[in-house]
Formats: sequence, structure tokens, C-alpha cells
Amino acid sequence: MYITHQIWRYFYLVFKVFTINLFVTNRTQDQKDDIGNLPVAGVKPFVLKNISKHWRSCEAVKYAYGSYPEGLSDEQRSQRVGSDLVYLLQEARGENSGEKDRAVWTLSRLFELLHNPATYNSEISLNLTMLMEVLECYMYKDVCRFPHFRKKVCVAVYHLAKGYGKKKSPVLEPDHYPHIIRCLAAAGRSADPELASAAYKAVNELVKYSNPDGSSQMILPLLKVVWTKLIIGPLKSSVDAEPFALSSVDEEPFTLIGPLKSSVDAEPFALSSVDAEPFALICGCLQDIIQKLSSTSKTKLIVVENEYNIAWCLLKVFAFGSPTVYEKAMLATDAFACAIGIEFRKYMKRFYEYLEMGLKDRVQCSISVKVVGNICRVLDYELLPFCGSIMERLTSLYYEVPLKPLVFSCFGDMALAIGLHFEPYVSCMVHMMETAANEFAHIKNVNDKAMVEYGKRLKRSIFKAYSGILQGCKKSKAEIMVPYAPKLLKFIKVVARDPNRDLSLLKAAVALLRDLAVALGPNAEVIKDSAFCSEFLRECLNSGNKQLKDTATRTIKMTVHVLSIYR
Repeated sequence: MYITHQIWRYFYLVFKVFTINLFVTNRTQDQKDDIGNLPVAGVKPFVLKNISKHWRSCEAVKYAYGSYPEGLSDEQRSQRVGSDLVYLLQEARGENSGEKDRAVWTLSRLFELLHNPATYNSEISLNLTMLMEVLECYMYKDVCRFPHFRKKVCVAVYHLAKGYGKKKSPVLEPDHYPHIIRCLAAAGRSADPELASAAYKAVNELVKYSNPDGSSQMILPLLKVVWTKLIIGPLKSSVDAEPFALSSVDEEPFTLIGPLKSSVDAEPFALSSVDAEPFALICGCLQDIIQKLSSTSKTKLIVVENEYNIAWCLLKVFAFGSPTVYEKAMLATDAFACAIGIEFRKYMKRFYEYLEMGLKDRVQCSISVKVVGNICRVLDYELLPFCGSIMERLTSLYYEVPLKPLVFSCFGDMALAIGLHFEPYVSCMVHMMETAANEFAHIKNVNDKAMVEYGKRLKRSIFKAYSGILQGCKKSKAEIMVPYAPKLLKFIKVVARDPNRDLSLLKAAVALLRDLAVALGPNAEVIKDSAFCSEFLRECLNSGNKQLKDTATRTIKMTVHVLSIYR
């Protein structure tokens, strides 16, 4: 029996090395595909024919099963997945811990290879309930107390849920995973940081691709677990000794009106580098939960009704002062602000302390600028008390070349939010954008793809900034932009004549002409009389792109309409 085991082990190793070597040779892609498929036809029949009931043979079989799909094309994988799942699900119900370990590893590999968003497979969906039952059973069994095994289960759930990433509508319903989220949440409270990270990664994917209406009752207890974890600490839990004993937090009725009373007044603790990764994942989980609940009007009320608890939880997270956690916490704050809308003004003063810290930090400023832009759109005029400080920080970031597109986009969001009150900043902002546009008007090395792409992003952000100013000022003081109209038209002309232009830049340029016509009012003659504008709009009307033609048509109609009003 020992000799048989060794033969299987050698077979697996030789097969694995052979498969990998075929894929890393310096050949064309077609050659790699042809050669990679050569040994596969005989592998599966050989494996199935020589299956032994001895657990060591089963171990080798499952390793081979998890490896041979790497040599298949997407079409061949889809054809074979049905029979593979039947075999693995039968073997997964065995009693031997080693067999279960290999079965979960193999299922995880099949989910990764056969059920990713690019190669979605219907066979897995047909067996989804059964698959979830098997994985859930693994999480409850005593044998699953071992962290390395539980981690494999978490990874399998992660790849299974991720397979629904690009489906048009969520397909994960509560009856597919009645208890799996509870199991994953319990695993997330483990003292093993790798297991905790794997558990919350799986939870994030399940939440992200679940049906919000059907799964809200499943997500609600998870929400309570998550923010209790964030307040008390990532690894401070009495359930570590009994990983699968559900605490009272999971079992009691879910009522969250009013602030959390337990542990919220405790002093923030210091996060170690080991704690930071799972803690950041928990913040990411909170972000996904908020976004999922906010995706429908019915479930959005849950976030609104419990906004105080969520705000308090996020503030406690920022107080920990961990750079690793800051980005995830800021993204969760962004989702929270978008969910509750104008009501975020009640918490802006407290959150701005941490936003300002991020704007001053060279590492964290990128995510902070993005979040500031979104908050501008949420708060509108309620942003006024913070505008001076924000503009001061954004102006200082202008000199950081990678941040210029983000800064200009944020200028546009702020101008649109506060309208006429942005007038004191217009002159300075236009000067900065004009300088940046001149620097990247013509990129000398067109083969530098990174620089070409940066130039496009910069120009799109300048269009967005100008559009924000024009739309923000058009209702109250349109003449603000009259002195800057020639500069704006010059910028549009440079972009339109740029050989590296793309469709998104052309549409942005045409849309900006429409905004300019509305803002200029009686002075819109400058657009009508411009030979370049007439030629540019005619070119867009004759293009083969419907969206560009429609945008140009609306611009022409709006310009004519504006001029007819002031005649």
C-alpha cells in the first residue's frame, strides 16, 4: 500500500511539473494551448480507473483533479465540470479528514478556474445549494477546527461567490447559504490572522453578489458582528477558544436603534501589523454591507435608521490611527455618506478631522481626495464651512504630478456643490488648469503608454472641473466665466486636434461646449462665430459613434436655444 501511495505521489508531481512547464515555455499562445491540451485527454480516465479507497490514493487523486484543468481551454473546462463536481461532492462526504482537506482544495481550484467572471459556468449554479451545504457542513464539523482546513473552506467560498462577479443581476439567495455567513463570521473571530483574513474575504464576496432584498435578514446580524468587532478589536474575542460557538451577538434579535452601549467608550487600542490586515478586511466588509443595503430603497432604510451606530463605529476605527486600515475605513465612510445623503452633515465635523489628516499625508492623500469629491456631491451647500480648508489642502497637492487629475476632478465636484460661492477660487483654479494643460498639451514620446494615458486622465479631469464651475454658476452668476471663455475654447481645440485623443475626450469636449453656451448666455455668440467650433461639431455629427453624434446634436440645439432667448 505504501508503494501504491508513492506511485500516486510521483504521478501527481510529474503531472504538475509537466503542466506548469508547458505553460511557461517561450512559445506563441497558440502553441502553448495546443501542447497544454495534449496530455489531458488521458489524464482523467487514468485517474478514475485507478482510484483506490485508501485515503492516500484519494489524496493524490484529488491533487491531480485540482491540477489537470490548468491544461484545458475554457470550453473544455466547461464540458468536464459537471462530472467533476459529481465525483467531488460524493467524495467530500467521506469521514477521513485528509480526504476532506483535499476535496475542499480541489473544489476551490475548480471554482477558481471554471467559475470566475470571465468563464461563468452554469453547472456550478445548478449545484450551488448542494455545494453550500457541503462547505457549511465542513465549517461545523469538529475536524474543521484546524485553522489550515478552515482557511481552505473560506478560500473555496470566496472563489465560488466571485464567480458571480459580472452577472447582470445578483443570483446568490439566502437559501443558498442559510448558515455559511454565520460560520464565516465565527471563523473571522479566530486568533489566526490568516484564517480571519480568508473568512472576511469570503464574506465580502458573498455580500457583494447577494440579492439585497432576499438576503437582508442574513446581512443584518453580520452588520452587528462587524461593527462590534471594529469597536472591541479585531482579535479580542472570547470565542477564540471555541471557534464555532455562535455568541449571543449572533443569536439575539437584531435591534440597533440608538447607540451601542458596550465598549464604545473604551480607549482606542493600538493595532499591530498582524492585526491590521484582518481589521482592514472587516472595514471592507462594512463598506460592502452598506453598499449592498443601499442598493434598494427598501433596504436603504436599514442604513438610515442605524446611521448613528455606523458613524460612531467608523469614528472609533479612525481613532486607532492605523495607516493600513485608513484607506478601507475611508472607503466605508464614502459608502456611508452616499447612503444617508444630506444627513451626513451631522457627522461631517467629526469626520473632517480624519479627512484633513489624510489630505496632509502623502500616502493617504489619493483616497482622501476621491472621498472629498464624493462628499461634495452629497452635501452641496452644507459643505461651505469646510471649503476654505479643503481648497487650501487641494491647492498644495496640485504640485504632486500623479494627483493632479484627482485634484482637478475634486475642484469640479466642489464647484458644482457650492455654486456661486466658488467664485473666489475660480481665477486660481483656471490658472492651475491652464498651466497643467500646456505642460501636457502634446506628449513627445507617444510610445510611452503610461504618459499618454496620464495625459488623457488629466484632460478629462480638466473638462470635469470646467463643467463643474459652469454648471454651478449658470443659475446665479453666469458672467463669472466670460473672461475665461477664450482659454477654455483654446483648450478644447488642443484636445480636439490631439492625435492621441479618444472617444471619451471628444464627448467631454462637446458636452463642455454645451455647458459653456448655457453659462455664457447672451455671450454665447463666441461659440457660434467660432470657425473651429462649427468644424468640430460638424465632425462629431458625421462620426460613426451614436453617443458622440447625440451629444453634438444636443450641444447645437442648446446653443441655438440660448441665443434665441437673448435676441
